[in-house]
Amino acid sequence: MSTIQVTVISASDLPNVERFTGKSDPFATVDFQGDKKKTEVKENELNPVWDQTFSFDLGGKALDPSDNLTVTVKDYERVGRNRLLGESVVPLRDVVSAPSHSCELNLTLQDGNKRPTMASISLRISYQPPAQEKAPEAPAAEEIAEGGEEGDLTYGEGGTEETLQEEGGVVSTKGGKTSRGAARRKLPGNLSNKPMDFQLFFFNFHESPAELFGDMIEIQVFNSRKLRSDAFIGSFKLDIGVVHRQPNHAFLRRWVLLSDPDDPTAGAKGYIKMSMIVLGPGEQPPSEKVEGEAEVDSDDIEANLLRPAGVELRPATFIFRVFRAEDIPQMDTSAMQGIKKVLGVGEVKKELVDPYMEVHFAGRKVNTKTLYNSDHPEWNQELRLGMRFPSMCEVIKLRIKDWDRVSADDTVGTGLLNLSMVSWPGEEDGFLPCFGPCFLNMYGSVREFRTLPDEFDDLNLGKGEGVAYRGRVMVELRTILGELPDPKQSVVDITPEELMVVEGFQRCRKYRLLGIFMDASMICEMEAPVEFEVSIGNYGNKLDTNIPPSSSTTQPTNAVFDGCKYYFLPWGSTKPVVVVTSFWENISWRLEALNMLHKITEALEGDLMKINMGLKTRMNRAELTSYCVGMLDRLIARCKKQLPVPQAEKGHRDTELDRNMGKMRRKQLDNIVAEAQALRDKALEPEEVLAAAMEYCQILKDISIEPQNSIPDVMIWMITGGSRRAYCRIPAHQVLFSTNPGCTGKYCGQLQTITLKYPGHKHGKTDIPALLRVKLWLGLQTDQEHFDPGTTEGEVAVFAETYENETKGLLGDFSASKTFRPHWSDASGDLKLKKDSFVPPDGWEWDGEWFINPELSLLFDRDSGHKNFLEDIYENQNRIPGGHWVEATTSWSDIRGDTCPAREETELPEGWEWEDDWQMDLNRAVDEEGWEYAVESTLLGWSPVERTYHMCRRRRWVRKRTFVEDHKALAKKQKMAQAKTEGWEYAPLFTMRFHVKKRKMDMVRRRRWHRKMTAQDNSATAIFAIESNRMNPDDDDSDDEDEPKAVAAPRVFLSYDKPHKYQLRCYIYQARDLLAADKDSSSDPFASVSFLTQSQETEIVKQKLSPVWDQTLLFDEIEIYGDPANMERAPPHVVVELFDHDSFGSPEFLGRSVATPMVKLNTADSRSPRLAWFPVMNGTRQCGELLATFELYLADDDELPFLPPKRGEVYSVPPDIRPLMQRTAIEAVCWGVRNMKKYQLSSVNSPSVQLEIGGNTQETKVIKSLKKNPNFDEPHLFFDVYLPKEDLYMPPVNIKVFDNRQFGRKPLVGVHMVRSLRDFMAETAGQLADATEPAVLPATMDNISLEIEGPSDQTIPHEKGGSATEGMDWWSKFYASLGGEYADKCGDYLQTGLDTIQVYPHELEKAERYGGLTTCCTCTCILQVYPHELEKAERYGGLTTCCTCILQVYPHELEKAERYSGLTTCCTCILQVYPHELEKAERYGGLTTCCTCILQVYPHELEKAERYGGFRDFCSTFQLARGKADEDEEAEEVVGEVKATFRIYQLPPDPKADLPPRLLGNLPGTGAEECLIRIYVVRGMDLQPQDQNGLSDPYIKIKLGKSKISDRDNYIPKTLDPVFGRGEQYSPWRPGPSRPEGRLQMWVDIFPKALGPPNPAFDLTPRQPKKYELRVIVWNTSDVMYELRVIVWNTSDVMYELRVIVWNTSDVMYELRVIVWNTSDVMCVFSVPQVDGRDGGKEAKHRCPLQEHFWSLDETVTQVPPRLTVQVWDNDKFSFDDFLGQLTLDLHKMPIPTKTSRKCGVKQLQGGKTVDLFEQKKCRGWWPAYLIDKDTQEMTLTGKLEMTVEVIPGEEVDARPAGKGRDEPNMNPKLDDPQRPETSFLWFTSPFKTFRYIVWKNYKWWFIIGLILIIIIILAVIFIYSFPSFAAKRLVGA
Repeated sequence: MSTIQVTVISASDLPNVERFTGKSDPFATVDFQGDKKKTEVKENELNPVWDQTFSFDLGGKALDPSDNLTVTVKDYERVGRNRLLGESVVPLRDVVSAPSHSCELNLTLQDGNKRPTMASISLRISYQPPAQEKAPEAPAAEEIAEGGEEGDLTYGEGGTEETLQEEGGVVSTKGGKTSRGAARRKLPGNLSNKPMDFQLFFFNFHESPAELFGDMIEIQVFNSRKLRSDAFIGSFKLDIGVVHRQPNHAFLRRWVLLSDPDDPTAGAKGYIKMSMIVLGPGEQPPSEKVEGEAEVDSDDIEANLLRPAGVELRPATFIFRVFRAEDIPQMDTSAMQGIKKVLGVGEVKKELVDPYMEVHFAGRKVNTKTLYNSDHPEWNQELRLGMRFPSMCEVIKLRIKDWDRVSADDTVGTGLLNLSMVSWPGEEDGFLPCFGPCFLNMYGSVREFRTLPDEFDDLNLGKGEGVAYRGRVMVELRTILGELPDPKQSVVDITPEELMVVEGFQRCRKYRLLGIFMDASMICEMEAPVEFEVSIGNYGNKLDTNIPPSSSTTQPTNAVFDGCKYYFLPWGSTKPVVVVTSFWENISWRLEALNMLHKITEALEGDLMKINMGLKTRMNRAELTSYCVGMLDRLIARCKKQLPVPQAEKGHRDTELDRNMGKMRRKQLDNIVAEAQALRDKALEPEEVLAAAMEYCQILKDISIEPQNSIPDVMIWMITGGSRRAYCRIPAHQVLFSTNPGCTGKYCGQLQTITLKYPGHKHGKTDIPALLRVKLWLGLQTDQEHFDPGTTEGEVAVFAETYENETKGLLGDFSASKTFRPHWSDASGDLKLKKDSFVPPDGWEWDGEWFINPELSLLFDRDSGHKNFLEDIYENQNRIPGGHWVEATTSWSDIRGDTCPAREETELPEGWEWEDDWQMDLNRAVDEEGWEYAVESTLLGWSPVERTYHMCRRRRWVRKRTFVEDHKALAKKQKMAQAKTEGWEYAPLFTMRFHVKKRKMDMVRRRRWHRKMTAQDNSATAIFAIESNRMNPDDDDSDDEDEPKAVAAPRVFLSYDKPHKYQLRCYIYQARDLLAADKDSSSDPFASVSFLTQSQETEIVKQKLSPVWDQTLLFDEIEIYGDPANMERAPPHVVVELFDHDSFGSPEFLGRSVATPMVKLNTADSRSPRLAWFPVMNGTRQCGELLATFELYLADDDELPFLPPKRGEVYSVPPDIRPLMQRTAIEAVCWGVRNMKKYQLSSVNSPSVQLEIGGNTQETKVIKSLKKNPNFDEPHLFFDVYLPKEDLYMPPVNIKVFDNRQFGRKPLVGVHMVRSLRDFMAETAGQLADATEPAVLPATMDNISLEIEGPSDQTIPHEKGGSATEGMDWWSKFYASLGGEYADKCGDYLQTGLDTIQVYPHELEKAERYGGLTTCCTCTCILQVYPHELEKAERYGGLTTCCTCILQVYPHELEKAERYSGLTTCCTCILQVYPHELEKAERYGGLTTCCTCILQVYPHELEKAERYGGFRDFCSTFQLARGKADEDEEAEEVVGEVKATFRIYQLPPDPKADLPPRLLGNLPGTGAEECLIRIYVVRGMDLQPQDQNGLSDPYIKIKLGKSKISDRDNYIPKTLDPVFGRGEQYSPWRPGPSRPEGRLQMWVDIFPKALGPPNPAFDLTPRQPKKYELRVIVWNTSDVMYELRVIVWNTSDVMYELRVIVWNTSDVMYELRVIVWNTSDVMCVFSVPQVDGRDGGKEAKHRCPLQEHFWSLDETVTQVPPRLTVQVWDNDKFSFDDFLGQLTLDLHKMPIPTKTSRKCGVKQLQGGKTVDLFEQKKCRGWWPAYLIDKDTQEMTLTGKLEMTVEVIPGEEVDARPAGKGRDEPNMNPKLDDPQRPETSFLWFTSPFKTFRYIVWKNYKWWFIIGLILIIIIILAVIFIYSFPSFAAKRLVGA
């Protein structure tokens, strides 16, 4: 039992959406996996407290860390929909990973646009996991991508001190040692210099923090497209400890700077955004995104940068000179100014804005001073901003802000300078960022001031496309390298001398913007008149009073219904013309160069498209090559042309950026010319030309920019009801005129179709606001004569315009307006325009008198265009409290409450007739009599139930009428009637819609007066000055004396005499791959086609995603004004919109296509339209395709072609246009369904599949029980249908899965559309599209015979003999296959010549030797010929192996063999046939297998390998989806799978002819197959720790169907890289998508039992450690360096004392204390308990098991290499021993000893030959002892040791006993006492021996000589002493 409990505690600060009736009534819903729980409603409360607990049953399953919980708070409404107050998505990973499985949260609620609000909600969540289920850890990051390989991202070297720059500070990092080299990860390559990876890597360490924190993290980036030697790009290093010292032990979403470690001064090599987290045992990773924290803005990158201090970034200074700004809109309210004007207090200031400018770059900003009350500020300041090159930031933001005293400063507008546009890399043509002096335009929200903020305010910040011009600022940018600005001098004033230089850049010229509006269609329903405004800058903005008026708007016109869906403006023969005069700098050479580059690019793109299409259609190579040559010639000619340059005589002033860009562009164009010429001169291949030309095209696009465009964009606005509804923004250079045709704008003077769009990006609307056909022209006024209206049939006329207004008096007569508006005014009533006050401008004169000219749209009423209309009227009653219902004052009204005639008095309009009588509308929320009740009619809130407090009630009466007369004839009658009424138009109020016919409720009327004007001077401006002459005092319209003179602009029209009539034929054949808009995973689509003033709809096709309409829509009597030749060049667009029909509610939008019709001006045109696929777009997403084509015929005089044939009431597509059909066979095999998800909370148990193609449908039988068998009993379906012959028009196959439930219910649970059938096509009936033999299908999950077999004694056979090689197990083969660091573990396996598992770093298809694996088996198939079937051969055991390379050779063709049923071949391999067994063939050397066992080991699941294609079999897998989900629910992407395949081929045209044999006839049975499944789990790698000690105790748990196996008893303690070696199974579950939990190396064998018993299983038992005894005998030492303790003269018999210490890697030390002269025969015996010298040392490692604590359940096993260490010491009795040297021997790679002491040296240990002691068993000889110099790390020889080192297996130890030293048993070998000389003694214990053997032996002659000398001296002394007496005696004779 597993559950999750959620307690909704409370919420606070909820928004109040009840504006009039109190506070919100909140309630909360908790949604978990579609299960919703709802709290009670808290009425009238913004801080509700619920404290309610809900429980969700998990059905015994564990909670996934990636699961989420959705909490929604809504306001309860009794009537209508509940309104959203806020919502929040709660990740459950913290609940899963928490020890207590519970947490309390206080969450910030978000609104419907996912923006945080002030509201919050408190929750308590607890989770009860299932029994014996360990909760997985929470993921460390929210978004990752699967994948990643082991590879080249390595750890770097440490050992140096570095500093890390972090947010302006310095973090000291000390370089540590290099990490253990196994921690390596690699990201996949990405063809971009801005790759997006989102990869997550884990590195696990098991060591102390002191050791780990000194290690280095190194990030290296390589170019995957280059060779290894030069692929390195850059790297970044830092200590692990630096990361751990950060808050939460993490750097989150930080940018790191890459550099060259060998040359730090080379600068930045790039940047990487990443997170680094260091976690200890039990710690949880922080969230990547903190709640409520906004995403770091792109301009704050450098503040979020980690940079090594050793990397030198060049300091630089941006110098911005800010001169002035203009056209800044109003930003403050004018309320206070109005009060001051009324009271006469203070000075009235008009400019309600206090601007200052702010410059942003890389998180830094600097601003100018604030100038108060100025919309044209002149700052004249220099701003200095420091930065470092190269910078990550690419955009400089210049923002003008409005200073506010109370609130935060408002942003007026934002201008962007992209560094890539104002600088260029390169040595020859490169330059630093520079700009101006030039004006920079700013865009944002609309210019009209609004007191309250709205959704468009973000546009002022530069977020999204600006919808209006917000002003411009004149700036200059210079860059200085090598210095940073002084903070005290960041803002300084510009000197007057420098200002004088800039004056020359501000010279302006007069420009004219001309526009002709031909048509306005597809307008959404508008209650108020519609007008269009064209502006450039603030010139032409009718709502901006700071500029003179201009003819920038069309006349306000009522929109007329087009008869189906949209509305249009009935301009008729008078097309409005707009003229806008503006003043801008003359920068024509800049924009002309830009247009020229754009034309070169567009021409090249057109050529590339044709070449690409030629390659796809396999065009003739010679023709294609010729076209390529022509393309290169044209490109060379265009690029050789000189770009326009500034000309001083025309007033051009170039800047530094102009000069730099001119050089750069010329250099790039010359390079293109040189490369294109070289490409043309060589042998051309179209593919090579295409690749090179695409590079040229990209270069042209890079240089086709112009940042110094001071002329703002042209804006077209649709205005209705005084508000701006939709817009279009056109760059000025696209409509700019030039005397050089090659430099003229693309759309200058050209008729173009413009689609308006809604402002902002949050509107969520799918319809088109309006579709315009307009012609625009922009140029100098002096070039206006070059403007061609484009027609010889029309005349441009200019009229003065005024309206005469009258109101209805009390007596019912109309008189001059006195109150609501002036008697004479403009259309809006804001400006007094009396006819006699007009004064013609200079250069203009009157052409005639004033005349009445009614507006044409008045001829159309609200029912115009409708064929059927529903007239409705409301009957009203009221009462007093306690009274009866009586007739109300306004007894009859419309829906708005305006008075209407009674239903008996309602007149039938002319041309209509009633269908029935008046009827009550009971299809609404009303009572039995049709009444609805309210307290007050003006407060709305109508209720169908009467209450005592209701004072008003109403009911609706309706009556249908039908139009029976021609609309145009009726319009003519109305026009004549209007002439009789003197042109008056009526309305209840001036602000309401006017109409021609007078009605009872009309209180006002007006009529339009025009007076024609002609121009005497084309340069004259048509702006009228309205005289302020004092009128008659009795004239109520007289001017005030203080009123300023008014100005007005005329109306301009292009008048035509008559239109041309056309007929449009729309051939709508079919659509495919449409969106599923209904809950049944289908749609009911229909197409709505709009063309100019008409629109029509096709039939509705029920429940189809690929509907076939086969319908022709005819648009008759289409009136188009203008020259037909011009119309043919730019025909109007046909817009086709697809909708899903719903029985209730409006249709749902599916997508839109735009097409251009084929224009035929005469019937002799023999061209025939061809059906084409048009993309169906829903926003920016393609949502299907439409197969259609369109023809537009001129129908003035010529007879039109015959109409298409009719099908019932509709026209079908003509036969010569529709696709050519042929009889086609479709064989379908619906094998079964898989992985079906629940539908409506119930499992899918009895599915059936329905196939539909081209309107033909077939359905399979029902699967009785999906759990028992998911396959269909009879999977074959056959279609004999007529389908298009061309596969381009082939309809898709719709696969629908139904669930057959009780009581006849059959819901649709999933659909799939097979878009292309090309892969399933066969040219003839005998061709098999996929020649693969059916694979053995897996058994179902509930019918599996699971047998888990133990390991067998199978061995690996030798290549040259049949016997097994001793000691060679499966692991030897495995490690030999892996190679590299594992090669040492395989022993002599590689020398045996046995087969290996070959490991490729890529797919086998990419290996050269396999040639792409184009055949069905290995390309060297070796066959054995038997006289009978192979199943009967004993050696093959019934063909139960998994290899398919063993074939049967028949004496006749395989087609004649019964078992193959006509199969011709199974592969195209060249086969070798032997007359005997392959073992006897000399070349195979006794090979016993049937093919070479070369396999690939992948680092991921085999399903992800491209060559395996997800383990697809002979059937394709089609994923199912569902349609529209319920409200507030998301549709699941994949809800199941269908296993199916198809074969499509042509059938004989004669239906009576015999059908060819089926292609899918020989298939295996669909029943359950009993199988034996073997699952081999080799090892686990990089598992995630689950215990507090940072390790895990992994074991295998297998679940397959209903069978389960748990290997818990054999868990492997305390490891993250377990070696399982189990021949069992592995469960198919996967870790969560946000955090990988490790990897498994495994494979699965499936053996159908029907094929016989399989071969024995492989033995994967992990190698068990064996016990060895290591015996070391130290025989002798030589040349040992020692310290002298006595004075010696000869070192040949020196006496010294040595202590030899020997130990192995278990740190068990054995000490030999011996005093030696020459020999030291001492034996050391190591009884090593566990050494993994597995099978001859293939993986020799010493195992040291120990118990960490006395309470530990498991021993901790540490494996280290078996090394023997021998140390030589000088033994001193009265002081510390002296270390003389050591010798370390790796028993696995032991240096070979020398036979004599003379040859012994340290070179033995440096790259000499080695021997494996576990294979050699015993070694004797001389090894050197050495010391290592600490400075040079060189070895110094300090002695030589003669030793015997022997390894004895544990089982031989007792048979060969030995004692330590010479202890008993002294044998194996027996060591005699060392034959030491008599001089071997201790000097202080044997003084006589010391004198004899040391003193006397070495110094005896010295003693003898000394003795003789002493005797002589004694004799001399005696002689001297006795000589005097003797001489005296002799003298005296004594």
